[in-house]
This record gives sequence, C-alpha cells and structure tokens, in this order.
Amino acid sequence: TSGGMVIITKKSWSSTSNTALMDCLKAWNIDTVLVCGLITSVCVQHSAFGIFEAGYRTILVTDCCADRGRARHEAALVF
Repeated sequence: TSGGMVIITKKSWSSTSNTALMDCLKAWNIDTVLVCGLITSVCVQHSAFGIFEAGYRTILVTDCCADRGRARHEAALVF
C-alpha cells in the first residue's frame, strides 16, 4: 500500500492474471469495477473481460482509455 492506496503490479496484458486484484475485490466486497487504462485494444480489453468473467459489474470508462491510434481505440470499444 502507498498512502492508503493499494498498488497492484501486473506482468501480463490483464490485471486479473496472476495478480492480487481479484483477492482484493473479494476481500473488500466490491461488486462494481470501473476499468480504464492504456492500450484499449489489448490490456484494457483483457482486464475488462477478466473482471466481467469473474462476475463483477464491469464499467469501461472510455474517456480514460487510449490506444496507439484512434481507430484502434474506437474499434476496441465495439466489443
């Protein structure tokens, strides 16, 4: 933790793969997750799918996401 925040480091495309994120969400009784970040078409998409698949209400904050190009970003939002 840092200043009251938990910092979770990821080593792959998804924030749910081999990280403490899912354990934290369960321990804190979280039911809704806001997803944002960089590379909408890869990391954000993989994280959102993993969180959704685990049964959480998943909201993609599109204004807080970006990709290497606008076309890739927009295409990733159509999933």
